[in-house]
Amino acid sequence: MRDYFELFDDGFLSGKLAESEQKIIMEEGKATLSRAKREDDTVYFASSKECVIANDKLESSFVTLTQMALKRIFKQFGITKKHLVMVVGIGNEGLTADSLGARVVEKVIVTAHLDNLRGKGNLCAYAPGVGGNTGIASFDVIKALVEKLEPKVIICIDTLASKNIERLGGVIQIKDSGLTPGAGVGNAKISLEQSTLGVPVIGVGVPLIIYARNLLLNYLAGSSSNLSFDTLSEVTGDLVVTAKEIDLYIDCFSKIISKAINKAVHGKI
Repeated sequence: MRDYFELFDDGFLSGKLAESEQKIIMEEGKATLSRAKREDDTVYFASSKECVIANDKLESSFVTLTQMALKRIFKQFGITKKHLVMVVGIGNEGLTADSLGARVVEKVIVTAHLDNLRGKGNLCAYAPGVGGNTGIASFDVIKALVEKLEPKVIICIDTLASKNIERLGGVIQIKDSGLTPGAGVGNAKISLEQSTLGVPVIGVGVPLIIYARNLLLNYLAGSSSNLSFDTLSEVTGDLVVTAKEIDLYIDCFSKIISKAINKAVHGKI
């Protein structure tokens, strides 16, 4: 899981990322695609205030916006249809809230094994699982695959940890400088980025979990309570919670992200 607020909410709170730096670059139905440029990366946010579950029109809008963000980053890195794109699903598929990456890998259209691509792009996909189950760090698996297959770009998908409950299940984040598995739950691993893997890495994720302490702070905001983050942490510890409909969120967003990747890599499908 990736620490979502490190890239979004915390930036606003610390003044590192002013709201004026958020630029809406596209609107599709009731969803928007915004962009925030920082010194070392660019982050895109496909978002809506409405629930995407069981909303076919909004789901289609998210697909279009996510595809647009991916295509912009592809252009930035000089990725064409002939280049090999590797999709990597980060997380634990045995834990519903953390299975987003594995579910996306199941749904993308893999073509790298075909002798004739027949107009489609060149794509391979893999979900390395978690070291606790395999005894092998996901970074080591990905690094070995990169050295063997030599992809032009990697797309890593992971569940994100949000600081704001309003963002839970309402945003897809697309970042052009990779991600760090486990950072969202205080168990950061080696970052998956160009400096460590030797190829550009696009990080894609959805905020689907939230620390209990942050959830309480959301409800206490503006109240007369003087409870601090540290005080709440003593009570809740590292308890993490998610929506009761988490299985529906995983199903919905894995479809959206996989469709967006398929369209960005293969064109019309």
